Amino acid sequence: PTRRSSDLELRQIGANVVRLRKQKGWSRAKLSVETGICPDNLRRIEIGTGNPRAKTLLKIVEVLGVTLVDLVE
Repeated sequence: PTRRSSDLELRQIGANVVRLRKQKGWSRAKLSVETGICPDNLRRIEIGTGNPRAKTLLKIVEVLGVTLVDLVE
């Protein structure tokens, strides 16, 4: 993928993390505690500037009770 398309994908993943987190009524701090991911890294993921590892995304989906597809579509 081009740089531009991967940036769009990262922003989409970030928007989905925010949406799914808010559906649970959780703050970013709560998601940080539950996943063990530091708040700064979560913020970067949510705004689409972080490039999370697969392991990080799997922690997020596990804690939120969603699938990886929910996160990336």
